[in-house]
Amino acid sequence: MLPIRTLGAMPLTAYSAQIVVWAVWALIALGTTSDLFGFRALNPFWPMTLGIIAACFAWALLLGRGPLERLVDTVSRPRADRLAR
Repeated sequence: MLPIRTLGAMPLTAYSAQIVVWAVWALIALGTTSDLFGFRALNPFWPMTLGIIAACFAWALLLGRGPLERLVDTVSRPRADRLAR
């Protein structure tokens, strides 16, 4: 369950990574990102799912919080601290 939990700890990073992976994969395999039916024919579900889980698990073990989650925290923390006073 730990690999799945790490995915849930960095949802913004995981979802964004899926979009980037989808776009790069579609561009390489199909030459375009607009052919949704062509991309679905490549059966990307399991490779993308397992790849994202593995990447998030490795990231969490090595670096902790996801990069986009860390960015949102860094940007929002000063404002939250001011509001808490």
